[in-house]
Amino acid sequence: MGSFILNLISIFGYPILIIGEALEGMGIPFPGETFLITAAVYAGASGNLSLPLIILFSTIGSFLGDNLGYYIGLKKGYALLIQHGHRVGLTTDHLEKAQKYFKRYGSLTVFIGRFTALLRIFSPLLAGMNKMPYMQFVIANFFGCFLWSTVYAILGYALGNNLPLLHKVLRFVGLDFTALIIIILLGIALYYYYKSKRK
Repeated sequence: MGSFILNLISIFGYPILIIGEALEGMGIPFPGETFLITAAVYAGASGNLSLPLIILFSTIGSFLGDNLGYYIGLKKGYALLIQHGHRVGLTTDHLEKAQKYFKRYGSLTVFIGRFTALLRIFSPLLAGMNKMPYMQFVIANFFGCFLWSTVYAILGYALGNNLPLLHKVLRFVGLDFTALIIIILLGIALYYYYKSKRK
C-alpha cells in the first residue's frame, strides 16, 4: 500500500493529495493520513514537493471532504435515522439527546476527531446527522483540518529518515495526545459541574 501511494504522489503530486483527503472526509474508509504523511516524507527526501503546499492542499482536501460528509449526514443520514432508527433501538429521545450533545460539544468532537482515525471518518457525518449548526461545524472543522495537516506534514517531513521514531511520535499524537486532551477537558468539566452543584 505504501509504495502504491508513494507512486501516486510522485506522479500526480498535490491533486492526488486533495482527492485522498476529500474521500476520507466524506466518510469513505480511505487512508488520508497515509497520503499526507507519505507526501511529507517524499517531500523531505526528494525536494519535489513543497511542505507549505502539502499543508495547504491537505487542509483544502480534508476541509472540502468533511463538508461533503456533513452535507451527506444532514440530507441522508438524519432521514435514515428517523425512518429506521427504531430497528436498532434508536428512539426520537435518543436523537434529541445526540443533537443536544452536538450543540454543546460538537465543536470539540469535530476538532479532536481530526486526530483519531475513526472519528476523522465519521464525525462530519455524525455532525450533519445530529444537525450541528453549520457555521459552528465549519469553524471547528477548518481549524482541526489545518492543525492536523500542519502537525502530520511537519512530522513526516522532519522524521521521514527515521521511520520507527516517526511511527512512535504519530502514535502519541494520534492516540495518547488526544486521550490526554479528553481527560483534561473532562476534568475541567467535572470541576465546574461540582462547583456549580455546591453553589
